[in-house]
Amino acid sequence: MCQLPDSISLQVEVVLVNSDANGWQSVLAQPLTITLPIAQRIELGAVKLGPTTVNEVRLRLAEDGHTIFTSDGQALALVVPSGAESGLKLHGPWSMGECKTLDLALVFDVAQSVTLDTHETGSGQWMLRPVVATQAQLLECSDANAI
Repeated sequence: MCQLPDSISLQVEVVLVNSDANGWQSVLAQPLTITLPIAQRIELGAVKLGPTTVNEVRLRLAEDGHTIFTSDGQALALVVPSGAESGLKLHGPWSMGECKTLDLALVFDVAQSVTLDTHETGSGQWMLRPVVATQAQLLECSDANAI
């Protein structure tokens, strides 16, 4: 019997924001590792947007290096289909007024998101099919819009 994941570690290479006023913009200064559900508050980046509507945020992941950690202490490779191409997509819209910061919290359901691919044609690998909810809050800012 296989152990269910306790947490997962993802290698994030790029964070992109799509807004009506600015199109696609990168907000991540350097790659980072996120461990979920253990992740505390992690800043993914910031970009000045001005008043606009943010339509989507994407976390593009590394090709490999993702891991699941089981309750019995095992660390196993995790495959993220399309993680490096299209990335993890978080859909808005979130409207931003003058001088606002979009605080976007991700609620990641690890138990629902990670499955063992055991189909007849499957690889027998752990796969990530993200189940993520977003909680958005607009905060006052001091100089310009950010995400």
